[in-house]
Amino acid sequence: AWGVEELLPGRLHFDPGVFVEQLFPRVLTMLDHIMANSQTAEVEYASSQTADGASTDGQLDPGTFSPQNRDGIRWQLGL
Repeated sequence: AWGVEELLPGRLHFDPGVFVEQLFPRVLTMLDHIMANSQTAEVEYASSQTADGASTDGQLDPGTFSPQNRDGIRWQLGL
């Protein structure tokens, strides 16, 4: 089920594609569970922003979409 099988006697074969297919959904489920049960109010330096840069009061962080941030992202992506 995890992509490990004995193709030759005494020799194991590992298929990374099958392993990732098994691992990926389990890791995402675990992260969802951790995030759902985390109290961000208790974490020092936690922000009340959503992923799109909006704060809980609906205001955007002025630095989120700044030209410097955009250039940095393009540089990291090789664009």
